[in-house]
Amino acid sequence: MAYELNADNEEREVRGALHAMERFGLRESVLVTNNQEDLIRQDGKLVRVVPAWEWLK
Repeated sequence: MAYELNADNEEREVRGALHAMERFGLRESVLVTNNQEDLIRQDGKLVRVVPAWEWLK
């Protein structure tokens, strides 16, 4: 979870998600933010960026 993804932390957060996905054999993960939404495709994997209110539904 990150309050927001920005130039200072996006690479670190995505790299961490990709590492965890590799470790656990997953192809998709979710990063929860305050109010951002995005899809990040990298290395054949998908990182969904979702706002907390949507994740909590």
